Amino acid sequence: MNAKIMAAVLLCCIAGIAQAETTATNSYRCAVHDADGNVLKGPAEGYYIVQAKTEDEADDIAKKEAAKTHGAKVDSVSCGPVPK
Repeated sequence: MNAKIMAAVLLCCIAGIAQAETTATNSYRCAVHDADGNVLKGPAEGYYIVQAKTEDEADDIAKKEAAKTHGAKVDSVSCGPVPK
């Protein structure tokens, strides 16, 4: 195969891998609390499980999901990677 073609194929592969890494999402398990520190139970064994790129994004998503159920009671959210 021609060297220029080989180089082009290699660059396309590298670009594809880089794009896949930047668009990947992870699963986060989030605990939601009211202003008094009480847990506001989510649908997954008391937690909210969300898909997000970052932990901060997971916090925002979980807060919005919890607000649908608990309304203005939602005060704080704490997310971390889902344990394996």
